[in-house]
Amino acid sequence: MAKDNFGFNRKLGFDCLEMTPEATLYSVPGVAVLIANIPIEFPSGQHSHAEYEFVAPLSQDMTASLEGQPITLRKRQLRAFNPWQRHGVKSATKVGKFFGIMCERAFLEELAMEAFGQADVVFSNREFAFSNKMLLLLSLLVDEGIAKPAGHETVQQHLVSMLMTEIIRCSENNISNSQAVSAERAGINRALGFIESHFMHAFSVETLAAEAGLSLSHFIRAFKLHTGKTPHTYLMNFRIERATEKLQNKKLRITDIALACGFSNPGHFTTVFKRTMGVTPSEYRKTLL
Repeated sequence: MAKDNFGFNRKLGFDCLEMTPEATLYSVPGVAVLIANIPIEFPSGQHSHAEYEFVAPLSQDMTASLEGQPITLRKRQLRAFNPWQRHGVKSATKVGKFFGIMCERAFLEELAMEAFGQADVVFSNREFAFSNKMLLLLSLLVDEGIAKPAGHETVQQHLVSMLMTEIIRCSENNISNSQAVSAERAGINRALGFIESHFMHAFSVETLAAEAGLSLSHFIRAFKLHTGKTPHTYLMNFRIERATEKLQNKKLRITDIALACGFSNPGHFTTVFKRTMGVTPSEYRKTLL
């Protein structure tokens, strides 16, 4: 393996990831990049978090789930998960080699605003390939992490910013300057405003599509692309968010909170709340005491 003019070992393509010893975390403020060349075991169950996550098994395909639906993570193909999207594996799974990125929302939004003029990035969850530029940037990131020359922290920060910019470029997401997408986004924003103003009432997805000025099928597809969720999931999450706020008021009965947040009965409210938060409304309220 030859060294380049800077004295760094240079491998091209996916070989650059082989240079990482065992499982190594390359971390800069706002972003952590994991390259694992040893088996990684994933416990069963789904989880969600406030960060963007990008994953790719490197040695084999991997069966996973997204919002309760099965998906296949294909070898050497990246897939993005948006903040608070539930994902995981149904049963404990061991993968030989693995690549992953955790990126804080504030970091990506600031980067997207600077690079693309739009901050609220939502990825489509469809897989996409590593570009040659991504692999080059990862190669340089690994080099800096191994050699640790003077100033390597600053260089790694810039490399990670370039890597995340390239990921936005290469993936399917809502960042676009096209007039059609801008109009679509405006329609989705109207639908979101309607949800937030009428969440306590019952309404249909057809009502939301009409509010957005889109056909039903177009609306459902565009809503998922722009928010990362289906209209129903977004509405349920918004209702639960409002419910958690109301649960802080000990004078309010849980039955009254359920009705005030648009649930037809306390049983349905409890079921959705536990599915979303992992505990019942009563259990959640106890954690606030």
